[in-house]
Amino acid sequence: YIMQRKKCICFDFDDTLVKSMGLTKEALIRTLNYFGHNEITTENIHDYFGPSEPGIITNILGEDEALAALPYFYQTYSELQSIFLHKNEEITQMLESLSKHPGLLILLITGRSQETLDISSHFLGYEKYFKKTYVGSMDGINKDESMKEAMHDFDLEKKDMLYIGDTLEDISVMKENDFDIFSAGYFHDEEYQKRLLSENQNTFTSVKGLSDAILKVI
Repeated sequence: YIMQRKKCICFDFDDTLVKSMGLTKEALIRTLNYFGHNEITTENIHDYFGPSEPGIITNILGEDEALAALPYFYQTYSELQSIFLHKNEEITQMLESLSKHPGLLILLITGRSQETLDISSHFLGYEKYFKKTYVGSMDGINKDESMKEAMHDFDLEKKDMLYIGDTLEDISVMKENDFDIFSAGYFHDEEYQKRLLSENQNTFTSVKGLSDAILKVI
């Protein structure tokens, strides 16, 4: 399979551009525990993933209580951010170098909410690299819809686009919808990296490996 030259690189955010899943989980757990749901722990929070964070909170607390819980969640997320989030210089360099590539469109397509994306993109100084961002849905995984929306917004074809994500779910969603995907495995353990590689031969366990591979297809 020969990959077409890409006009558009679409980055996931969590555990692709920054190791952030720990922060999101901790802020969700603290919020849900504070609002009386002590059954939500690090062991089971991932079972509720798919929707954006407001969607997760609403599914567990119900709409009325979620209205009170969301400001608490955003506050908690902001306060924990400086402890949990660490900017990766190699990733910053990769974004910087891609942003200088003439005519290349760089988008951000994530499952998280606009609110936490804004908080963390600003913290990392990454807003400037993306022509447009597409965020998650309260109802569940929507990255396929976001990719199609981006095609429409920028008059692209599927073959023009490349998604960079870090999960097995990302691989299945992109493959089902005929989008090319590179898998970023560098923030995962060896076990998960092997699982990514078994589903996608274009899996990279270093930022340099990913960056070099992107440069070859643009």
